[in-house]
Amino acid sequence: MRKNKSPGPDDITSNVLLIAGEPAFDYLTKCFNEILKTGKIPTSWEEAKIIVIYKKGDPGDIKNYRPISLLSHSYKLFTRLLQTRMERILDENQPREQAGFRKGYSTTDHIHTLNQVIEKSNEYNLPLCVGFIDYEKAFDSVEHFAIFDALRQININEKYVNILENIYQNATAKVHIDNMESELFPIKRGVRQGDPDKGIQSLRNCSQQPSK
Repeated sequence: MRKNKSPGPDDITSNVLLIAGEPAFDYLTKCFNEILKTGKIPTSWEEAKIIVIYKKGDPGDIKNYRPISLLSHSYKLFTRLLQTRMERILDENQPREQAGFRKGYSTTDHIHTLNQVIEKSNEYNLPLCVGFIDYEKAFDSVEHFAIFDALRQININEKYVNILENIYQNATAKVHIDNMESELFPIKRGVRQGDPDKGIQSLRNCSQQPSK
């Protein structure tokens, strides 16, 4: 757990948990084991706190602000635990071409491969077409049902999938600007920003999202 990370809706910072030390983590261990046993999550984990960060350009244009979703640190610890338990199966089912969000892989691998292909194409005077596809807001637009369908297709433990479904089924958020906050609203699509397992869940899904 990193120090000096902003708190989620529960206002508990990462520093508080680190200072609390072993007693806090013993308590969290008991909570996590109970969640794994029952599949029920604390309602406080359902809410995200969204703040906006100004980037550049016209301050009056909402497009010039980047939203940041802050989640409970105890929630993020729990989802990191789930990621560790699912990681082997997820990695085994990733195509070799998938380099992002994987241990031992890098986008540098793809750059090297592309350079090799271009060099061979020039060397043997072969025609070559290269396509670059940018999935705009892929993390924000993916359907929740597709994430869980993808996890079930590769036989992720149903207990873990059900827990994730419970988390996403009741996911909500509030927007905080200065001392003002919006009404609570539901989150019906997209991977929760700040989830440690965001990459391995949603990027797999982007490549095989079923139609409905």
